Amino acid sequence: MVKRGRYKLIEALAKTAETRPSFSKVSKSFNPDARLTPPEKDAVQRSKNQKEQSDFQHYDPDRRIEATQGEQEKTIAHYDPDKRIEQQKKNTERVENTNKDEYTDNNEKENREPIKNKQDGLRREKEVEEELREKYPEKEGYKVESEMYLRDKNGNIVRDPETGEARRIDFVVTKDGKVVDSVEVTSKTADKTGQTAKEQRIRENGGNYIKDSEGNLIEIPKDVNTRIERKD
Repeated sequence: MVKRGRYKLIEALAKTAETRPSFSKVSKSFNPDARLTPPEKDAVQRSKNQKEQSDFQHYDPDRRIEATQGEQEKTIAHYDPDKRIEQQKKNTERVENTNKDEYTDNNEKENREPIKNKQDGLRREKEVEEELREKYPEKEGYKVESEMYLRDKNGNIVRDPETGEARRIDFVVTKDGKVVDSVEVTSKTADKTGQTAKEQRIRENGGNYIKDSEGNLIEIPKDVNTRIERKD
């Protein structure tokens, strides 16, 4: 009898468990607002709406952008775009200055040489011109002409058939429509062999005239050859 009673009790409990809803179903269907009165439900809903509205009003979607921009602006503000260029310039200057003194000395020396040669040439020419004017006084009918091209009888400049170059003589002295002296001024060491040969070829090709400062065509006699005057 006792056993049979136990079995009946177990069967009853089992049936009760089968018919009772599960906790998950009960929790899902549980609505805490169901016990509220309509005015209370309205108050709860208004509170929710106000909270959502407050959150929306205080939400700034650009905060992250502004923060990022702020960081970028700080970076840009402290960034010097010329630093790399300046560094490159410094590197270049350092390389250029490595042999700057040597380059400057060599360059200045090269630049001084032509200037000095020109100055020396002008000085020599001035000395010779003064000597010629003293030797051939203007009051006696002499004229000292400078930088005279060799020309033909028609007044055209004659060129060397080999080099294609013309010949210009430093000083030519004239009197009574004829050339009486022809002078080339140079240094003590300059080689004038090629220039002398060029002049000779031009003379052989009809270059036996000069045109003076007044435009007169004057013949150079065959016995008048350009002499070389050497000066220190």
